[in-house]
Amino acid sequence: MATYKTPKISVVTVVLNGAATIEKTFKSILGQGYLNIEIIVIDGGSTDGTVEVIKRYADKIAYWESGLDHGIADAFNRGILKASGDLVAILNSDDQWLPNAAMEVAQAYKLHSDADIFYGNIQFLDARCGDAYVVPSNVEAMKKRMSVFHPCLFVNKKAYANIGEYSNDYKYAMDSHWVHRAIKYGVKFVKIDAALAQMQLGGVSDRHYMKSLNEYRRSLVENGLLDLVRAGFYFLKYSFFKTIFRSKLMNKLKNKLYKRFTFKVESTN
Repeated sequence: MATYKTPKISVVTVVLNGAATIEKTFKSILGQGYLNIEIIVIDGGSTDGTVEVIKRYADKIAYWESGLDHGIADAFNRGILKASGDLVAILNSDDQWLPNAAMEVAQAYKLHSDADIFYGNIQFLDARCGDAYVVPSNVEAMKKRMSVFHPCLFVNKKAYANIGEYSNDYKYAMDSHWVHRAIKYGVKFVKIDAALAQMQLGGVSDRHYMKSLNEYRRSLVENGLLDLVRAGFYFLKYSFFKTIFRSKLMNKLKNKLYKRFTFKVESTN
C-alpha cells in the first residue's frame, strides 16, 4: 500500500513598505501547524523597516530578496521561480492565511493530486471599520467578475510551467488575467469549501478599481471568455456598483448585507 506524502507548500509573500502588517502574515503561515511549508519573500525595496522584520524571521524563510523586482507581476514571477513546493501560494504582506488553511489544502490534494489549481473562499477585512466577512469563491463567475482571489489560490507548480507566468502587461489585474488563461487552457480546478485566507481591502487593485476593471475586461476578451460587447457590459455594470459602494454609507450597508447573506463572520484576531 502506497504511503501518502503531504504536499510541500511554497508561499510567496510580495511586499513593499509593509512593516506594519508583514509580521502578522508570517505568523499566520508559521502558526498553521503544518511543517512542510517553504516561505519566499520578494521585497520591492522597502524603506519603512520591512527588511528588518524580514531579517528577524530569516531562519524561517527559505529565500528572500530586496529591491530587485519591477512591479507586482514581476515579483510574483520571481517568487514562483524560487519555489520548490508541490503547490505554490501567493500571500501578500497585508493578507493572512486563516487557521487550518494549509491542512485544508493538503487534504484536498490527497483526494485530487492530479488537480492543477485548488481554491477556497475568501475573508475580506475592511480595516477602516474592522468588519470582516466571508465571500464564496466561484471559478465559473470569473467570466463576469472577480470571484477567485490569489490569497486563497494554491497552484500545482507544473501548472505554472504549462500556463506560463504572470503578465507584466497587467499592472492591476495580473492575477485575474492568469486565472482567465487557466480557464482558457481547461485546467482542473478543485474548490475547497472553506475560507482559506483573509484579504485586506484597500490594496492596489481596490484603490485603482477603474483601471483594474478595465484590465479585467481586456483579459476576458483576450482569452476568448467573452466577446467585446458582453465584456463591456460587465465592465459598466461593475464599475457602477463599485463606485456606488465606495461611499462610506454604502460601505456600511454592503458589510451588513454580506454578513447577513454570506458566511458567518470569523474572528480576525
